[in-house]
Amino acid sequence: MRISTYILLLCLTLFVSCEKDFITNKSHLNIIEIDFIARKNSRLNTELFDIFNNNKSLNKQQYQAMMFLYAYMPLGDIVDYPSALFLNSVNATLILESKLEWVKSTPEDIFRHFVLPLRINDEYLDSSRIELFEQLYQRVKNLSMNDAVLEVIKWRNEKSTYKSTSSRTSSPIATVKSAFGNYNEIGVLTIAALRAIGIPARQVYTPSNLANSNNTWVEVWIDGKWYYLNNNEQTLNTTEQSTPTPKHLLARSKVFGRYSGSEPTIDQTNNYTEVGLSKNYAPKSQTTVTVVDKQGSPVQDAEVIFNLFDRASLVPAHSAKTAEDGTAELNSKLGDVVVWVSKGDKFGVKVIDTHKNENITIRLDQTIGDKYTVKLKHRLPVGSTTNSSVTPQQQEKNNKRIKEETQIRNNYISNFMTSDDAKRMARELEYNSNNVVDLIKRSRGNWRTISDFLHKAKDNKKRAIALLSSITDKDLRDINEKTLLDHYNFAPSLTYRNLYNSCVLNPRV
Repeated sequence: MRISTYILLLCLTLFVSCEKDFITNKSHLNIIEIDFIARKNSRLNTELFDIFNNNKSLNKQQYQAMMFLYAYMPLGDIVDYPSALFLNSVNATLILESKLEWVKSTPEDIFRHFVLPLRINDEYLDSSRIELFEQLYQRVKNLSMNDAVLEVIKWRNEKSTYKSTSSRTSSPIATVKSAFGNYNEIGVLTIAALRAIGIPARQVYTPSNLANSNNTWVEVWIDGKWYYLNNNEQTLNTTEQSTPTPKHLLARSKVFGRYSGSEPTIDQTNNYTEVGLSKNYAPKSQTTVTVVDKQGSPVQDAEVIFNLFDRASLVPAHSAKTAEDGTAELNSKLGDVVVWVSKGDKFGVKVIDTHKNENITIRLDQTIGDKYTVKLKHRLPVGSTTNSSVTPQQQEKNNKRIKEETQIRNNYISNFMTSDDAKRMARELEYNSNNVVDLIKRSRGNWRTISDFLHKAKDNKKRAIALLSSITDKDLRDINEKTLLDHYNFAPSLTYRNLYNSCVLNPRV
């Protein structure tokens, strides 16, 4: 360790030594401190870490929680968002222990990795930790942890429903404002809501989506066990199918930071730990592949890629390097896998059936560039048959509740600006009414932002409408007024027009 790093680490340790710890495991704390210092000593602007330099700005718990976030969050989050956003989220998280009983019994590492982080997927970060707590606290404070989770599902269904949208993931608050979202956005909203009330939650995904069905879902931690969620509000671990993934070979989750839980670790990066969860959903197979050369000797550091056959193509689902004895392992559900092994210009291919739970040997006996044929008799993975079931009474109660939630959500939508009101506003401001009605309609719950912008941009109506028309529906639903005014006021005025609106005026790059 460099001297400067050691001194900084010593000073950091002394600074946080006189108050209650957020991270009590000293070995974990030491690793986090080292990772944080490495991040701080990187080429980032030192001003981005100013919040850590004021001895009076953070107490010990705040310091350690913020240090954990800054050690592992994506670099873009450090650059793009003010430290106040993360500190406000940390403060909202730290007070949960004094307000909700289940937080007191949640293990520290589970709480740190599955409650504290604001980042869930690739969504825009917002103030959801505070706003969702305010909406949910009164509804859950007297419930058990299990019933609180079911209440969150009810709340989520009151706020949003599924609708296919573009690939960019909206923030939790934007999904609430829009009253709909795609599967990923509904999952992010659900996890954000659960974490806002101190319940650990994570997003699970599959590396390949064989049945062209939903390939992400939510797991929630309740009293020492992980459960998966769906739209049924009476029980956990239930779906319309036998499991969330009956036709997927692998189930995984990316956990914020360095995580060392009971789940098998698939990969670890500077930001997250990828864990395997296939055993939670179906019979599991362990297949050992041994790679040998033409003479039959084990080959170390050969690349082994386990491929799934997905919609007429091979999709890499897992990769590994062989150990000194030439072996690599795959833990998965039961199904067919095409295994590709290679080193240098040599390769080998074999189709394996993980139902057999066997050890196989693949020889590096082909040269890259040679023609090679593989016969594949494709079998879908086997799903689990040991899930919970929903009684007719529970289903009837759930159906009744869904109708109530739909009515609550529709009541909210009815408060969006109407076409008549949009026409009236357009006439008052002397805009083209057809343009304004269309933009207001597509902005949904973000209509106030669009309306306020149109009022402030009335001096150049053509430019204002061009700006709003240049962005996508999803951007209309979650863009803020500051961004609109920034581009309205400062985008350069150019003489050519062919691509001006989409490539200069448009805020989205």
